[in-house]
Amino acid sequence: MDGAEFGQPFCTVGVVFCHEQVDLKFGRSSGLKPILSLKHCDHAEYGCPLAALASELGRADERMRAQILEELMQYKSRMLPFMPGRRGVDKERAFLAIFSTMIGAIEIARMLPEPAMREKVLATTRDFLLHSF
Repeated sequence: MDGAEFGQPFCTVGVVFCHEQVDLKFGRSSGLKPILSLKHCDHAEYGCPLAALASELGRADERMRAQILEELMQYKSRMLPFMPGRRGVDKERAFLAIFSTMIGAIEIARMLPEPAMREKVLATTRDFLLHSF
């Protein structure tokens, strides 16, 4: 996968996340439910490329990792207005915590063989995020 292939799906996911799935003045769960769901978990081909490829992208060369960072920063810029917090630093902190928690939960849930256990991981993460922000 080269930088051009990575950037487009990441951009698309960001736009979909921002405009179709999220009503994230965070006490609302509409943004979390579709992403932290079994349907999303069971269909990596339609979801966030980072949740599907993060462990592999960590092995990328320096040039590719620089492109990944650039895409992540652009995504963060699009998402910050939707994050909880009054100051920019608070919104950035929330973005990093929410984004990394969601990706980790999806990755872990996808490893598990039983739907009930996958749902437990996803539901626990949804509840945690909703009560933390």
